[in-house]
Amino acid sequence: IRKTEPWNHQKIAYWFAYPLEATLLAEDMGVGKSLTAVDLVVNWNCMTILILCPTSVRGVWRREIERHAGRPIQVSVLENGSTAKKAQVATGALRMGAALRQPVAVVCNYEAAWRSEFGEFSLSVDWDCVILDESHRVKSHNAAVSKYAAKLAKKSKRRLCLTGTPLAQSPLDLFGQFRFLDPGLFGTSWFHFSNRYAIKGNPHIPQQITGYKNQEEL
Repeated sequence: IRKTEPWNHQKIAYWFAYPLEATLLAEDMGVGKSLTAVDLVVNWNCMTILILCPTSVRGVWRREIERHAGRPIQVSVLENGSTAKKAQVATGALRMGAALRQPVAVVCNYEAAWRSEFGEFSLSVDWDCVILDESHRVKSHNAAVSKYAAKLAKKSKRRLCLTGTPLAQSPLDLFGQFRFLDPGLFGTSWFHFSNRYAIKGNPHIPQQITGYKNQEEL
């Protein structure tokens, strides 16, 4: 099912991600990652979708879904109010979607998503898909939002990361993103990951990943 005809690079991204449960689409800004994401959730037949994104682009997701979705998707953009209010609005949207048998996409900014009431709510839902827009926002292994994303991964059937800068500061920025996508790749321990893969102590270069080994060797 498709409403907007994609460009060739979007078709390649779509077919790369379609058979997978977890995917990182690391593409430049402006190439149309959101169209690919919308086509994926439509054709995955997702009914419950959570999109975490920077505050400034929450409204963009409503427009992109309405513009590109090949079937109706109810979009609940959580813009104002406390985290308790956001949880209340999202709960109502999911209930209405279930009653109407219509997919629902809940859009929340990173700063609010992990906090108290909304964090508890979102971790109580079995999501068909969770999308991290600008996924490098969860790169810091010890940040509250990164730890929250790791928990959220366990509540989602499919996981999708979108970013133009997966390595914003260092190759080690991959840890938080892949802990969300597939903890089986690098594990869930920052201590073991950094000790195994990082070159440390050189003041002239950022920490770098030295190479890849199977998880069994960690």
